[in-house]
Amino acid sequence: MSLLSDPETRPNKYSYNLVRIHLPLCLFACFVAYAWFCLLAHEFFSNGNYFSENALLPGLVQSDFVNDGSAKQYYNELEDEIRENYANRDSIPIPWLAAKMHQINLDVYTHNFTLHYPLGKGQVFHGENVYGILRAGRSASSEALVLSAPYRPLSSQHRPTNAGIALMLAFAKFARSRKYWAKDIIMLVTEHEQLGAQAWLEAYHGMGSSGRDDIRYGPFYSKDGGQKSRKKILDSGNLKGRAGAIQAAINLELPALSIKYIDVKVEGLNGQLPNLDLVNLVHKMCMKWNVHNSYKNSYSWVGNRGPWQNWLNSLNTLFAMVTTQLTGVPTGNHGLFHRFGIEAVTMEGIEGGAADRDRIPKMGRPAHALEGTLRSLNNLLERFHQSFFFYLRPGTERFVSIGQYMPPLGILTGALFIKAFAVWLTTRVHNAKMKFIGADDFDTDENAPPRRSNLLHIGIIYLVTHLIGYGVQCSPQIISEIGVEYFMLPTEEAIYYGFAAIASVLIVVLPTILNAVQSKPLAGEELRLLNILVLLELATLVLSVGMHNFSLGFCLAAVYAPFALLVKIPTNKIPSRFSRFCKFLSKTTWLLLHPLILTTLVVCCYTVFMFPEDSSKMLISRGIRASQQAIMFSIVDGMIYGNWLFNVVTTVLFPTWMLFWHILNTSAAKKLI
Repeated sequence: MSLLSDPETRPNKYSYNLVRIHLPLCLFACFVAYAWFCLLAHEFFSNGNYFSENALLPGLVQSDFVNDGSAKQYYNELEDEIRENYANRDSIPIPWLAAKMHQINLDVYTHNFTLHYPLGKGQVFHGENVYGILRAGRSASSEALVLSAPYRPLSSQHRPTNAGIALMLAFAKFARSRKYWAKDIIMLVTEHEQLGAQAWLEAYHGMGSSGRDDIRYGPFYSKDGGQKSRKKILDSGNLKGRAGAIQAAINLELPALSIKYIDVKVEGLNGQLPNLDLVNLVHKMCMKWNVHNSYKNSYSWVGNRGPWQNWLNSLNTLFAMVTTQLTGVPTGNHGLFHRFGIEAVTMEGIEGGAADRDRIPKMGRPAHALEGTLRSLNNLLERFHQSFFFYLRPGTERFVSIGQYMPPLGILTGALFIKAFAVWLTTRVHNAKMKFIGADDFDTDENAPPRRSNLLHIGIIYLVTHLIGYGVQCSPQIISEIGVEYFMLPTEEAIYYGFAAIASVLIVVLPTILNAVQSKPLAGEELRLLNILVLLELATLVLSVGMHNFSLGFCLAAVYAPFALLVKIPTNKIPSRFSRFCKFLSKTTWLLLHPLILTTLVVCCYTVFMFPEDSSKMLISRGIRASQQAIMFSIVDGMIYGNWLFNVVTTVLFPTWMLFWHILNTSAAKKLI
């Protein structure tokens, strides 16, 4: 290794060979990484499901649930209550829910919370949850399970969940008469979807009075005796009643009493996943009671597929998980439990069409599957700690472990490191005044008088670009207030157009700004050193992010790594026509990789895929509107729930993009000595 890295050692043939073949080698590594990831969907490269926690005893549960009539009765009564008293209201029917829980002899409590919206004019929203606690007869309330369901009013754009609430009440009525429960069971109905779940969890864990504060300044400031004080974005309040330490949670999203199949949702906040044993447990209980179950609507029960169709279906499921996980947005209320060390999943019911009515399972069998899941969880002697917390799922019956899916990310990261090392070796080779094949990619004018390198220039450039990124991260509140106050724009449009204006200005004037903060233009060796540092930063970014959220890290590496490898160091030689064309192509490609532009393009392509029947004008309008909402929700999720996607993009990825853009738009000065 000293032959390659010792600065006192003269460059040798290994250095020349690596510099000569590094680009084909790195691009081949990218191809291997892509192929490896696609092969993970094949059953030969994945693993079958199995249980690591023997205490669950999933095969020994015998169902006693006979309250199918109660579920139907609760469902009809809830539907009547909503039509009569809540048809024109978005509030949750707290009195009806509390009354039914009291009839079952649960310990019933309500929970109030307040949201100070962090953008725009800072509106204030109020919400209320209701929950009942079934106290365990065989323990001292030291442990608990949660059975939750979100309440969705008639005005909601999502499918209703009244059947899930009815099943919860029916199960509570059934479980109340059983004596084998060793854990408390909390029946929770939340308002405002994930917002209610987040507020309840913070209050349950004692964060109601000291939770997350809002950022910096804005409409949350209030005047108390002439002094300004900050208010939290989400004031989660306090709970009047608690149970034991929560070990697991099941969230129900059932739109009707008759469903075609159960889709199990697992993705949580920032890509966090529940323990694989819990996921397998839900699928196991569904299969035991002949309830069709799937993951990402993969229809695993469909037979008569060939090997090619099976691989394509698994690959589609794998990509669906990756694209969902990379956003860091939970797919249900279950995703907010993970940050508190609670394993949780969502059981979403999917309705069938008219042709499926004769073979659709009634509420009885999904109820048996729910009972079997909770009774298996009741057998737990300790928290989930075995099995996998990091995995990918190409289907309901198979999974890919972390040891199998991390190599593609490692290969892409390794390609960036090889490129950085090759650029460093190139500098040593040039300093040694030696010629080799492929040197023209990095060559500078050999006849130019040399000057010494100034590392302060590079440090200033690094500092300025990252300060710009931090300023963009801190700007949403200012931009939204200006847009709403002076231009009368909706919040999402104000933020989107504000970011677009910032991006346009930086694209045009960024090289000028960075050149102005240094006394002399960067020389070729300084540009190489800057390129090395940016490559290392990008590699570190995707690797560190991928260790926590593989999908986000891998997608960033898959998109940016190949183009980062193709960035050439500018020289002060007169370029040929072909070189000018390649440089123009590189600038255009890197411009499209701007985070804002790339997000808009991806969302627009997804819109075309989802609405192929619309006209081009309508598709563009839909795509722009969806992009605006996606960016706004990413910002709000970061402020309320702690989703760090927006922070990572603005503070690390965006400065990295700016540095590459500066390299592409800079002409090398005289050579260094």
